[in-house]
Amino acid sequence: MNCSDYHTGFVCTQCGSVLSPAPAPLAAGGAAAVRGRSSAPIVCRNCDTPKHVATIAIPYVFMYLANELAAMNIKVTLDCGGAQ
Repeated sequence: MNCSDYHTGFVCTQCGSVLSPAPAPLAAGGAAAVRGRSSAPIVCRNCDTPKHVATIAIPYVFMYLANELAAMNIKVTLDCGGAQ
């Protein structure tokens, strides 16, 4: 993984989703939106909270596979051991 397709991604440790963590929407006309940069927290769209989002190192091809399976209505979840 370190030599070929190393990728840093986000996972929600509560629901186990690798696809639902995303930056929170910015307010319209904010300074970060004007510059094209986002400093918004990463929020799980399923759980609606940033509290359980963690950064993980995973192969990029795994993220691609999770997206392809989601297109076929198959949900991929990870057991992170952090669910409370």
